[in-house]
Amino acid sequence: MGLFTHGPGQIFSKQEINTLADLRGKKIRLGGGIQQEVGERLGVTPVAAPGPKVYELMQQGIVDGVFMPAASEKDFRLAEVAPNLTLLPGGLYLGSFSIIANEEFLDKLSPKDRQAIMDVSGARLSALAGKAWDQSDNNGIIAAQQNHVAIKQVGDDSPIAKEYWKLTAGMDKKWIDSVSDLNVNAAEALKTFREKAQAYQSKQNNTAAR
Repeated sequence: MGLFTHGPGQIFSKQEINTLADLRGKKIRLGGGIQQEVGERLGVTPVAAPGPKVYELMQQGIVDGVFMPAASEKDFRLAEVAPNLTLLPGGLYLGSFSIIANEEFLDKLSPKDRQAIMDVSGARLSALAGKAWDQSDNNGIIAAQQNHVAIKQVGDDSPIAKEYWKLTAGMDKKWIDSVSDLNVNAAEALKTFREKAQAYQSKQNNTAAR
């Protein structure tokens, strides 16, 4: 019915992050999937816990930081326990999600009701979800500003960004190799996907600027 990602994962921390080496050895709450790989490359000590537990973990000093979307600033009141927020261009990672409807359920609906659901699904539902995440991230950053959190906005050409790209080099190849049995040109598919995403982002930014 729809595909979308959450907002870019960012760094909430007790300590100011001036270089990614500042994270090495630190206890960081991580989710699963790509976060684990990123955490390993950054040299952090991973701590597994559900999102709603982050405030408690930070408050009790069990972790030194957490990788989560900027929306979490407001959702989990992180300004009270994490005085620093580091925003990387594109973030550390993105989590992808899908919304699925059971075919048997759809078949039980009247043609009118089924069509009504399909009319608001696909690209429309995906765009709606993406817009909601974008707004939530913006709200999180506003909350951080209002609560006097130290926000470090990392630029594309900054040492931290360059260091991150270097540390995460090769992750694409690992994924491409993992789907080599699907008879699909995964490298070309990934390249096309990124070009489309960047073009969409640029279009959105230009629209906002006007």
